Amino acid sequence: MKKALSILLAAALAIGLLALMPLMASAADADKTDLGAAISFFLGLAETNYTPASWADADAAYQIALGVFNDNTLTDEDQDAVDQANADFRAAMAALVIIPADKTALGAAIDAFLALTEAEWTHASWAVAFAAYQAAQGLYDDDTIYVGAQGLIDGAEAAVSNTIAALVAANPADKSDLGAAINAFLALKWYNFSTASWAPANAAYLIAKGLFDDNTLNEEDQGAIDGAEAALTAAIAALDGVDPADKDALEEAINKYLALNAGSFKESTWAPVVEAYLIAKGMLDDITLNEEKQGDIDQATATLLAAIDALPAIYALVVNGGTGSGSYEEGLAVAISAITPAGKAFVSWTVTGGGRVVPGEPNDANTTFIMPASAAMLTANFRPLDYVRIFNLKTAYEWNFGNWFMFIFLFGWIWMWFTTPSA
Repeated sequence: MKKALSILLAAALAIGLLALMPLMASAADADKTDLGAAISFFLGLAETNYTPASWADADAAYQIALGVFNDNTLTDEDQDAVDQANADFRAAMAALVIIPADKTALGAAIDAFLALTEAEWTHASWAVAFAAYQAAQGLYDDDTIYVGAQGLIDGAEAAVSNTIAALVAANPADKSDLGAAINAFLALKWYNFSTASWAPANAAYLIAKGLFDDNTLNEEDQGAIDGAEAALTAAIAALDGVDPADKDALEEAINKYLALNAGSFKESTWAPVVEAYLIAKGMLDDITLNEEKQGDIDQATATLLAAIDALPAIYALVVNGGTGSGSYEEGLAVAISAITPAGKAFVSWTVTGGGRVVPGEPNDANTTFIMPASAAMLTANFRPLDYVRIFNLKTAYEWNFGNWFMFIFLFGWIWMWFTTPSA
């Protein structure tokens, strides 16, 4: 019985211990990886490169960060405090103010180099000095270089100064013959020569002009300059002249166009002719066209003449007593206007030979006439203005009350004078 009870108590104790094991497990350590990296970076900095005030702030943040990093009691429950210490420390390092290096002498050396003219020195000695200048300029423009790197700045200054002192002088190149050849080429007109011969001459000119304008060349480049002059001179001598294009037929076609009256045709009829004329006129005015372009000129001439020949027939219109006379194609709407003489009034139009006045406007002094496929005549009809007003009953309504009153009064007075017996 005792033995059974002992076994039962041992089992109960084991079960209790198993239940308490999760509660007895230790918490995980806090993650200090980023904080440790920040501390390592700070320890690699040199205090002398930064202003005392900014370094003091960074060092204070470092002390706090170091204390947190060395606290072995911190667990994952303290991770927020670790992260905050890391953030504050990094912010303090970012706020460090660099004490810049002294670049005064380096700037003076750079200015001394920039005052030089490349063409006055041999290419080999200039190349060395230019390389030293480029390195120095890069350091001069770098705002992140602090006082701790003063040796680097001083070395760059010494390199520029030494290479300037080592420059070897050179005499300027003689470009007089090259300039003369360029001027001779510029005096030519490209359209006086064949395209095939002008192309190499122009290419030689471009090379020559590039060398002539290059201010870095000196006596070491005289061979290249003389070669460019010789090539250009030879290309000019090889130019193949051409004759101007023959534009006589083109000019005759244009004159034929100019003799036409645009108002004689409908807009849709006239448009193709105008288009062909503009192309032809452009070619006539283009002084650069030569015999190589004769085919284009002949084609423009043929196109213009074909467009003119395609115009429809025009017929004469005579307007008697008005304006609008001319020659017009069939169906064209022609504006006509009667010219009313003094003392007369317009009555109507008389049409002879076909065509018609626009419906609704046959008796208007200003109207439109539709041209027939034949010659036509329009005559404006007028009648005396006084006759119309006084004796034509059809226009009696034109009189107002005063006119009629005066007429009756005078008529009655005359009647009484003739019919009243004399005393």
